[in-house]
Amino acid sequence: MKTNLLGYKYVYSFMLCVTMLFSYSISWGQTTVSYDFSASGAVTGLNANPAIALDVNVGFSSHKNLGSSNPAIHSSQLRLYQNDTKGGGIKIYAQNGVTITSIVVHASGRTGNAAYVVDGGSETDLAGSTTYTMSGLTAVTEVEFYQKDASSSNRIYVDSFDVTYTTTAAVGPQITNITTTPAGVITSSDAVTVNADVIDAAGIANVALKWGTTSGSLSNSLAMTNTTVDAYEAIIPAQADGTTVYYALEAENTTGDTNTSTEMSYTVEDPVVVNLPYAVDATTVNPFTEGWTAQDLAGGNSWQYNTGSGVSMNAYSDNCDAEDWLITPAFDLSTTANELLSFELYENFSGTSIDVLYSTNYDGVSDPNTAIWTNITTIQTGNSGVITNNISLQGLSANKVYVAFLYEGTGGSCSDWELTNFSLEEGVTTPTILTSTASLTGLNYMDTDGPSAAQSFDLSGLFLDGTQDVSIETMMGDFEISLDDVAYADSLTLTNYDGTTTPVYVRLKAGHPQDIYADSVLINGYGLTEIEVSLEGEVTPVIAGATNLFFSKYVEGSSNNKYLEIYNGTGTTVDLSTYTVELYSNGGTTANNTETLGNLIPVLGNGEVIVLKNSSATLTLPTGVTAHNSTVCNFNGDDAIVLKHNGNIIDIFGNIGCDPGSEWSEGGNNTQDRTLVRNTDICGGVTVNPTTACDFPTLATEWTGYTQDDVSTFGSHTANCGVSPIADYTYTSGAWFPIDPNGMALPTESIEILDGTATFNNTIEINNLSIATGATLEVQDVLTVNGNITNNGNIIFKSTAIKTAQLDEFNGTITGSGNVTVERYIPARRAFRMLSTAVSGQTIANAWQQNTHITGDQAGNNGFDATATGNPSMFTFDNQYTTAPWAAIANTDNTTLTAGKAYRLMVRGDRTVDLTNNATPATVTTLVSTGDLHTGTYNDANLNTVAGKFNFVGNPYQAVVDMNSVLPTSTNLNTNNYVVWDPSLATRGAYVTIDLATGTNSSGSAANQYLQPGQAAFVTTAANGATEIAFNEVDKAVTNPQTSVFNMYTEDAQAITMQLYTQEQFTAGEAMSDSFRVNFVAGASNAVNLKDAQKFPNLDENIALVNNNAYLSLEYRDVPQANEVLPIFINNYRATAYVMNIEVGTFENVKAYLKDNYTQEETELATGNNQITFSLTDEASKDANRFEIYFAAVLGTDNFTSADVSLYPNPVNNGLLTVNTAHATQAELSLYSLLGQKVYHQDLTGTVNTVDVSGLNAGTYIVKITSNKAVVTKKLIIK
Repeated sequence: MKTNLLGYKYVYSFMLCVTMLFSYSISWGQTTVSYDFSASGAVTGLNANPAIALDVNVGFSSHKNLGSSNPAIHSSQLRLYQNDTKGGGIKIYAQNGVTITSIVVHASGRTGNAAYVVDGGSETDLAGSTTYTMSGLTAVTEVEFYQKDASSSNRIYVDSFDVTYTTTAAVGPQITNITTTPAGVITSSDAVTVNADVIDAAGIANVALKWGTTSGSLSNSLAMTNTTVDAYEAIIPAQADGTTVYYALEAENTTGDTNTSTEMSYTVEDPVVVNLPYAVDATTVNPFTEGWTAQDLAGGNSWQYNTGSGVSMNAYSDNCDAEDWLITPAFDLSTTANELLSFELYENFSGTSIDVLYSTNYDGVSDPNTAIWTNITTIQTGNSGVITNNISLQGLSANKVYVAFLYEGTGGSCSDWELTNFSLEEGVTTPTILTSTASLTGLNYMDTDGPSAAQSFDLSGLFLDGTQDVSIETMMGDFEISLDDVAYADSLTLTNYDGTTTPVYVRLKAGHPQDIYADSVLINGYGLTEIEVSLEGEVTPVIAGATNLFFSKYVEGSSNNKYLEIYNGTGTTVDLSTYTVELYSNGGTTANNTETLGNLIPVLGNGEVIVLKNSSATLTLPTGVTAHNSTVCNFNGDDAIVLKHNGNIIDIFGNIGCDPGSEWSEGGNNTQDRTLVRNTDICGGVTVNPTTACDFPTLATEWTGYTQDDVSTFGSHTANCGVSPIADYTYTSGAWFPIDPNGMALPTESIEILDGTATFNNTIEINNLSIATGATLEVQDVLTVNGNITNNGNIIFKSTAIKTAQLDEFNGTITGSGNVTVERYIPARRAFRMLSTAVSGQTIANAWQQNTHITGDQAGNNGFDATATGNPSMFTFDNQYTTAPWAAIANTDNTTLTAGKAYRLMVRGDRTVDLTNNATPATVTTLVSTGDLHTGTYNDANLNTVAGKFNFVGNPYQAVVDMNSVLPTSTNLNTNNYVVWDPSLATRGAYVTIDLATGTNSSGSAANQYLQPGQAAFVTTAANGATEIAFNEVDKAVTNPQTSVFNMYTEDAQAITMQLYTQEQFTAGEAMSDSFRVNFVAGASNAVNLKDAQKFPNLDENIALVNNNAYLSLEYRDVPQANEVLPIFINNYRATAYVMNIEVGTFENVKAYLKDNYTQEETELATGNNQITFSLTDEASKDANRFEIYFAAVLGTDNFTSADVSLYPNPVNNGLLTVNTAHATQAELSLYSLLGQKVYHQDLTGTVNTVDVSGLNAGTYIVKITSNKAVVTKKLIIK
C-alpha cells in the first residue's frame, strides 16, 4: 500500500464493480463467461450472498472455509489460503435453470493441490497445476473449487477462471454488473445507487428496479435511467438503521421477452459510536468484543488477541510482507474538547514501525484505504516499550472518529508489536498557562562583557478567553525580560492574553560582579497558580593572558571534512586584517595556500572563535555556528598549518618542512582521521618550529583527541589562561560556602580550600581540587578527583583503627608548592611491620621517627634512638640478593623515604615507650610521612632475575591495590600468589601466603589479594630473566574493605563476656558453670577462623556462641552493626533457676540487647555488668536456642549522619522522591532553593518515605533532614 505522508489520504479506492470478459455462441444454447482477477476493480466476492454476477445466469463468491486467512487479492491474483482438509475456495452458482458443464481455473506462482464438489455431492481431488480443469459437469446449483494442502507454499494463486454453461430456451435481456454505491457499509444517511448493464440484441424497452423490505415482496418500483450505452441507474432512498433492503432488476426487450435478476439485499448498519471517556485494558479485556476490528490487506497474519497479554501482530511467517490495520470503534468527539489519547505498545525484535492514524470518513467495515487517514504519531521500531500518554487531539471535532494502528512492511526484518492499553478521554478544559521549559541555564558572560546573550521560552495557554491580563516579572531583578529581544525590563504585561504562543526573551543583566546568579521569571494571570521558570547564569573572570590567537580545534575527517577553529583569548577584540593562515603540504617549506582572516570577517571578539572549512565539507556544526570556506583546509594528516600575525608565526600545527608519512602520532594522539581539541590550560600558540626531529611534541601535551568527524564542540572554546574558574564549593573562615560538600558534591563540581582546615569525612568524588597557601585539607575516606589538583597548602590522608583515607584512580596532574601527608595507623603490639609510603622527600628522622623509636646505635649516632644494645630496628631488602638480603638502614637523618620502597620496621609503640624496659606495654601509634604524593604508573625493575627468588615491594599508592591486577601486567612475576606479614599472628607475627586464585590463605589471617595503603609484601620471580613490577592507577581497588593487618590485634577490644551461673552458685559466690567471650575488632572476619576457639563440651551446663553451625567459646568479629544477631547455645541444664552475668563493652552507634525467645522479653544490655535471671518451667523453656544477642542502631545526634540518608532517584525525573533514613523513624524534611528559600516541608514517619516534588520547578535544591536534633544536608536535582 502506498501512502501520502502529507495527510495519510489513502487514494486507492474501489467499488463493488466487476469486469468480465464474455464470449458467446460457442454452440446453440452454450455460453462461456470468464472472470480475470488482474482486471481493474476486480474483487474477491468474499462471502457474497447472492454471488457476484458474471452474467444473468452465473455468479461466484469466495470463502475462507478452514483456510488460514480470508481469500484476498494480491498482485492481481486471488489467493486461496491453505488447509489440508478444505482451504480457501470459489463457489460458482448456476441460475435461471442453466447447467454448468465445465470450469477451468488458471493459476500461477503457487499451485497446490485442490478439490471440487458439484451440487453438494462427493469430493473430487485435483493435482496442483497451472490449469485446473473440471469438465463433464452437470451442475444445476453450484460447483465449489477449493485448495486442499496444509503447506503455505502450496497455496493457490488464481489468475482467472472460465465457466461454460448451457441453456434450454431463449431468455430475455441479459442483466450483469449489478453494483451498489456505497459499496461497503451502508448507513441510515446513505441513499443507495444501483447500477447495472442490460444487454439485448433486439433492444431494451424498459428496465425497472424492484425493491422492498421483505424478501419476495418487492412492492416498490423505480424506473431505471439509461445513463450510457448499456448502463442503467436508479436510487433507493435512505432507510432506518437495521433495515434490510431486498432488490432485483426487471428488464424487457422490444420483442416482449423479459428477464429478472436474482434477488439481492443489503442491510443498513450505523456504526456503534462510543462516547468519552473510553478505556480498555487489553490484558484483561478482548477489544474485539468492544467493536475493535482488524483488517489484513497483505500477508496472511492479522492483529489477534492473546488472552491475558494484549492484541499483537507479527508478519514474520509472511516474510514480513504485511498491511494490517487495527481499528477502534468510532468515537463521538463532536461535543468534547482537548481530547487526550494514551496507549501502551511493546515491541519484540525490530524492523516495523507503527503508524497511529485517525479518520473521520471511514465506514467502520470497508477497506481502510477507501477513507482519508491523518497521522497522529509514528512509533519507531527499536523501542522495547512505548508508553505514550496524553497525545492531544484538540481541535478534532466530529461525531465519528476512528483511530487505527497500521502495521506495514514489504520484506526484510519485522517486529512483533503488542498493544496492552488504550484510552481516549476529555482533558482539562479549565484555563491553563503553559511554558515551553521550566528552566533556562547558561545565561553567562565574562566580567564587563554583559549582558548575556538572550535565551527564550514560549508562553502559551489553553482555554483562555482573552478577557484578562497576564503579568511576567523577574523575582530578584538580576535578570531582565523582553517580548522582542530589543526592549528589556524587569516586568511585562500581556494585555487580554488569549493563549497565543508568545516568545519571552531572558538575559542576565550587565554590570554584575563575578558570581553565580539564580533567579526566576514569575508568571501570573487568570487567578491561576503562579508559574515559575528558574534562571541560572554566571559572570566569569575575563579570559586574559593569551598572548595572541591560536588554533583551538582541528578536524581531519572522512572525505573532504577538514575544519579549523581559531580562538581569541586575548581579553580584547582583534582586527583580523593582519592575521593569515598558511598550509604547508607534504613537508614543504613554502606555503601552498594562504588565507587572510580579515577577508572572511573583519574582527574577532574576546572569547570568540572563527571556523574555517573545506568548501566540500558536509558535517553538521552546532546550531548557530558559521564556517567559512578556505583553501587552507585542503590538508591531510601529514601537512603543517601555520597562524601568523603581521607575518610573524604565532602558532604551528605540525612541523614545517617535515613529512611524517601519513600522520604525526605523539602520546596516543594522531593527526589523521581525528578530531583534536586544544586543552583548556593552553593560552598561547607554538611560535618556534620543532627542529630536533620530524616530530610534533605538543601534540601529546596540548591536545585531546576525539573520534573522526566529531564537530560537536565547534563554535566555542574555553581557555583558563591562568584564571581559576569559580569553585562550586569554597571553604574559608571556618565554614563552607554555599554548603558543606560532604555528601553533596557531584563528580563534575570543583572545590577550593582558601584557609583553615577543611575535612572530607565521607567518600567524595569531585572534578578539580584547589588548596591555597596556608590551607589544609584532611581526607578521612576515599577521595576521587576526576580533574586536577592544585596544592599550595597541605593535604592529609588520615588513618585510624577503623579506616585509612585513600586517593582513588587519578589521571590528572598535581601542581603547586604544597605537601601531602599520609598516615599509617599501627595498633598496640610490639612487632615488626612491613611498610611503605606513598610520598617521597622526607628523611626518616623527620617522618616515622617522630612517631616511634628507630634504633641502630648504642650512642644514638646517625639519627638513631640510643639503646643499650644498639640493635637495629629498621631494614631494607636487597632484591638482587644471592645470600643475606636484609640490611639495616645506615642512618635516619640522611636516608629519605621514597614512595613504593619497602621497609621492615620494629614498632614498639609511640615515643612514650620506655626503651630501657622490654616489658613496657606497647602503645598505639600513627606513622606520618610528608612529601610529594606518587600518582601515575610506578615501575621497579631492580628485582631478582633468578626464578623462585623473593622480591620485597611496597605499595606506592595511598590506596588499596588489587594484586590480581598488578602482577599480570608486570614482567616475569608469579601471578599465582604473594606473601604478606601479619603481625597479629603467633607471638611476634608470621608470614602469610595469599592464594591469588581465591584471594585467601590458610593461616587464619585476614590478609587477602588486596595490598593495603602503606603495606609492603613479597612477590616471586617466575623464571630466569629480567623482572619488573608495574603498578598502574587502574590497579587501585578503593571500594574493597580494608583488611585488619594493621588493626586486628588490640588490647582493649570491644567485647561481650557471658557467664552462666545457677542461682545457687551466683548467690553463694561460687564458680560459674560456663562462659564465652566475643571480641569485636574493626576489620575482623565474621567467618570462623583460627583466631576463634571451638567449644569443648562439659558434662554439665554448656554455653556457647553459634556461628554457622560452629559452637565457639571465643570469637573475634568485626565491630557490630545494626540488626546483627549473635545466637546463643545452652544445654545440659542441671537446675531450674539461672543467672547470666553479661559484661558489655562500649560500642559506637549500636546498643546490645538480650532476647529471650521463650518469654519474648528483650533486655537492653548496659555498658558494664548485667545480671539476667531466668528459670526453667517446661520443656520449651529448655530449648537450647532460647537466647540471642542482637544489636540495634542508636538514635541520636551522634550517629545520625549523611551516610544514614539516601535519596533516590537523584535527579528526580517523575516527580516522586524516595527518602531512606536508615534507623531514624521520626524526622523532618525541608527543601530549600539555592537562594535559601524554604519551598517544601514534610514530616517523615518510618525509615522509607515517598515525597511528591512534582509541584516544584526543575532545578537544584538543598535537602535538610532533621532527626533528634541532628541535621543531614544533601543536594537534590529535579528535572
